[in-house]
Amino acid sequence: MLWLRLLGVLVFLVPFAWTSEARACSCGREPDDRVAFQKARARASTIFRGRVEDLQPVGGEGHPLEHRVTFTVTETFKGKARTQRTVTTSVFGTACGYQFKKGVDYLVYAEGSESKGLSTHSCSRTRPADQAAAELDFLRGGASPFFQRSKVSCTRCDLEATARVLVCPGAGPCPPLPEAEVAEALAQARPFWTTPVKARAFPYGPLVSGVASGGRAFQLELRQPSRAEEACVHRVLRRWCERLVPARSETEPGLKCVGPSGEETLCNEWITRHPPG
Repeated sequence: MLWLRLLGVLVFLVPFAWTSEARACSCGREPDDRVAFQKARARASTIFRGRVEDLQPVGGEGHPLEHRVTFTVTETFKGKARTQRTVTTSVFGTACGYQFKKGVDYLVYAEGSESKGLSTHSCSRTRPADQAAAELDFLRGGASPFFQRSKVSCTRCDLEATARVLVCPGAGPCPPLPEAEVAEALAQARPFWTTPVKARAFPYGPLVSGVASGGRAFQLELRQPSRAEEACVHRVLRRWCERLVPARSETEPGLKCVGPSGEETLCNEWITRHPPG
């Protein structure tokens, strides 16, 4: 019967769809920053700076596949100059979708065409404009940030040192807790922090989870917002958690933060950047 044949086809295809969606985003890293920039500029059909005015989920019946992001454009560096642009990106981080936030100003590298639509992804050089000051200046015709990179210095962000301050303020040695002892420490609400684990999807960096000295669960992340190997752009972000539980997904190694608060920046290399004196 026809319905049995259709059911058989669905049963055959679903595992492949699931595997594809569950696979983490993987971006090839170009070791030379100048080459990475040149390739990104060549791939992009449009490069602009703009503020996110609207985010709308589109595609799929009840299960959106993309976000349609509307920008008010303030500067155009490649492509036709327009006052407003719409760009799509996947809703799935595992499919390299870029997680835009309404009201934030971005430098956007978009691919596609005016007729068929523009799109971007987390493997491009798209990022918040306040984290791309040197590149924006270069796109405007200023000096290249890539030749000057080695001259920039800053106060480095240390993920593990930040964890120690949260867990053992003013104390002596404060090593990470062995994985085998984490479950017991969680049950006792005892302060601890874990060895950093590497997140599977860019732009998320190494993660540290734990319980602070005051008894609150937390997660720290070392975030590098650009695919490029820029100097002094790392940040340490903190999220408070209602609780921590063992992660059951390949894209969430270590412990999962349940009921996370908003992200707080505890360390920002960018604001301490300075040329040699």
